[in-house]
Amino acid sequence: MESIRKRVNNHKRIKKALAKPTVKNFTYVNDDLVMVQFAKKAVVQTKPMYTGFVVLELSKVLMYDFHYNHIQGQYGSDSEASVHRHIQPLLQNSDQRFVRRHGKKPPAL
Repeated sequence: MESIRKRVNNHKRIKKALAKPTVKNFTYVNDDLVMVQFAKKAVVQTKPMYTGFVVLELSKVLMYDFHYNHIQGQYGSDSEASVHRHIQPLLQNSDQRFVRRHGKKPPAL
């Protein structure tokens, strides 16, 4: 069905309308009339974008939890300064952490 409000009768505007990526079909009726059919402007997300962000954030939470509750927990109730002397962080990624351990040996698991 034709929309009278969206009728275009200017050659420049017709060229502009035909250049849109949402043009499905067009038909020249005569020199002064062109019928243009547009697709709906809808973007379909095939993969949720937030999934990657959440995976990385949960990875960081697990890495920090492991460091503070497991690695530092092995050194008992030493003061925080003492723990930092024994464990020196070198590099951390989303799935790995490198630390330098020196001094006191941690208890066996």
